[in-house]
Amino acid sequence: MGIKHIKIIIAFGILFTGIIFLAIRVMPSRHSTGEAFSPSPAAGFVAELDFDRYELRDREDAVSDLDRHAIDIEAQIRQALSQHPIRARPQLTELARNRVLLYIDPDFDRYIEHMRHVSGRQPDLESLTLFGRPLERDRWTSLANRSVTAIDPGTVFVLRGGENGSWTGGGSIITQGCSQGRYSDIPMHEPNTDVIHLAWPAKLPGTAGTYRGLLVLTFAWDRSRGRWVPLASGAASGIIDDDNIQRPIWF
Repeated sequence: MGIKHIKIIIAFGILFTGIIFLAIRVMPSRHSTGEAFSPSPAAGFVAELDFDRYELRDREDAVSDLDRHAIDIEAQIRQALSQHPIRARPQLTELARNRVLLYIDPDFDRYIEHMRHVSGRQPDLESLTLFGRPLERDRWTSLANRSVTAIDPGTVFVLRGGENGSWTGGGSIITQGCSQGRYSDIPMHEPNTDVIHLAWPAKLPGTAGTYRGLLVLTFAWDRSRGRWVPLASGAASGIIDDDNIQRPIWF
């Protein structure tokens, strides 16, 4: 075989290797089952979502591989937030990751530490309540374990709050404010507050059984402390069916 032929074979080998490398680099991760992020979802986008396309992971299954999912979740949040002009993005990324992990793997001690870290003070557990009754470990754990049945950790949508921080994603939504000053003293729908909604496709509890919708975690910018804080948790559905959506049992 001549030198010319050898050079041609080597050239084709290098080209083939390059094609394989690029294919691997651009191929979607096998762990991300939906759209990794939506840079600027249109108002009312929930009604257009095909929730059946998202391969939801049962919560117990996600917990069994939580470390890997935590990495995936943080990467998707960071990527989604990078599409928006957001201050203190690293702090919001960490806060959103830690908060959604509490819904996937509820742990009372981590919840109390989460409150302490975010609020900057030791929670007064004797004064806190959960739906009108004292905040107790066993009751909180029982309710928290029924919050989310399954979730797609590889997909997150980011929406800026509308007027007074309102949800602009459309569909039906019901929210539960983070009350009693757990994280800050910012009230719901405070005028001129910067609000960010992060939403994950999930299977959620309804009055007539579980349904596919969005787990919506809402964060607000606390000007007095210069940081993001949890403002509310919610459930959103593309179907206008307020009777089926339970008031969130989140925290």
